[in-house]
Amino acid sequence: PANMNWLTGYNAWSFYVHQGVVISLKEDEPIWFGRLMDRSAALINCWIKEDNMIPYAESFVMNPESHPMTDIAQSIFISRKLDKGVIGLEMDNYYFSAQAYTEITKALPNAKFVNANVLVNWQRAIKSKQELKYMKIDYKDLLDKKLSINSYMWPNEIKPYEFIETIVKSGIKNVGLHTDFIESYGVNKLRQDLNLNKINVTSVNSVGYFTDPFYSNQNEKILNYGKILNPDLICVITGGILGGPNPISQEFKQINNYLDIKTIREETLVKFKTLMSQAEKFKLHLGLEPIGSWEILKKGHFNSIASCQKLIKNSNHKLIIDLYHSFEDLDLERFLKKSPHLGLLQFSNIRFDKNFRPVGRKTINDENNMENIDIAKYLKILFNRKDNLKIELEIFQTDFTENPQNIILNIKKELLNIL
Repeated sequence: PANMNWLTGYNAWSFYVHQGVVISLKEDEPIWFGRLMDRSAALINCWIKEDNMIPYAESFVMNPESHPMTDIAQSIFISRKLDKGVIGLEMDNYYFSAQAYTEITKALPNAKFVNANVLVNWQRAIKSKQELKYMKIDYKDLLDKKLSINSYMWPNEIKPYEFIETIVKSGIKNVGLHTDFIESYGVNKLRQDLNLNKINVTSVNSVGYFTDPFYSNQNEKILNYGKILNPDLICVITGGILGGPNPISQEFKQINNYLDIKTIREETLVKFKTLMSQAEKFKLHLGLEPIGSWEILKKGHFNSIASCQKLIKNSNHKLIIDLYHSFEDLDLERFLKKSPHLGLLQFSNIRFDKNFRPVGRKTINDENNMENIDIAKYLKILFNRKDNLKIELEIFQTDFTENPQNIILNIKKELLNIL
C-alpha cells in the first residue's frame, strides 16, 4: 500500500481484495487496478488519467471460481502488449497471495516472472526536493518544541535580559541556565520573565564538583535556584581528580606519587547519594553528566555512560549526555535510542587539536560541520523517541567570535540544513 501511494497517490488499504499498480517503460503513467467500487477512491486520490485506472468486476471478489488476476492479465497486460516481456512481482509482499501468483503466471504463459520485491522501495529512498521539503517541515516542528540554548554562550558584557529577548525573537521555547547568568539577572526577575514568555528551563548548571570544597559548597544555593526556576534537570559534574574546575585546588589524595582515583570515586559515591537526597527534598531531578576521560583531572572523574548509570540506578534521576564528552562512548547510540535514564542531549561541533583531542567547541554552520561529529545522526535518534526529551546547544563565550544573537537567531536554519 505504501508503494502504491508513493507511485499514484492512492491511499486505500485492502486486506482481502486484490489491488495494485503496474509500471512499464512503454507507458507514460503507472496503471492502477482494483475492484470496481474502489475506482471511485482512485478517481479522488490518484494523479493518473482515468484511462489508467483499470477496475475488475465485483463478480471477481471472493469468488473461488474466478480470480481477479485472470481479468487483470487480459485487461492490462495482454491488451497493452505487455504480456511477453519480463514482469517483476513483489514476491515477499504480505498482500500478494500464492493464489494471485498462480493465476497471473497461468494467464500470461509468454512472460518471464522475476522477484522485484524492493524495486520501488529503492526508488523511494531517493527523495525529491518536495519530499525533502516536507521532511524539513517535520524537523522544524520538532526543533520548535525541543531545541534549547544554554546561557553559557552569552557574553558577560551584554546584558542578560537581551539573551531572553533573543530567545523569544527566535521562537525558541527552552533555555539552559548557568549560575553566573542567574545571579546577574536576579533569580526572581528571571523566573518572572521566563514565565511571562512561556520559556521552559531544561537545565540549571551545575552542582557536584565533589573534589573541590569551594564549588561543592555552592550546591545548596544552586538547588534553591532550581526550586525557584523549576528546571527539567539540575546538571551534576563530579569534579576533577585534582579538584576544580577552576582554579585547580590541592584537595586530592596522593599515595606514593599516584593519584588514588579509586578512593576518590568511592567518596564521591557517598557525596552523590547525599546530593540526591537533598534534590529530592526540593522535588528536583538531577542530571549526572559523564565527562570525557581527557578531562578527568580538572572536570569529572566518572567518565563513561555505563559508570554514571550505576550511580543513578534505582532512582528517578537522569543522565545529561553532552556529545562533546561522550561522542566516543561505546554505549552512546544504544543509550540514546532506548534508555529511560536519558534526560537531556547537549550538542555542539567539536574543536580538535592535531592529535584529535577535544580542546573546545564550535558553532553549527557549514564550515564547522565539515569533518566533525555527525550531529544530525544523534538529533534524529532523539527525534525518533516517543518521549519529550530536549536537545540543548552548549557552547561557551570563548568558543566563538560571531555575534551571539546571530548564532541564536540562525540556529534553527543551520540545524535544518544538516537534518
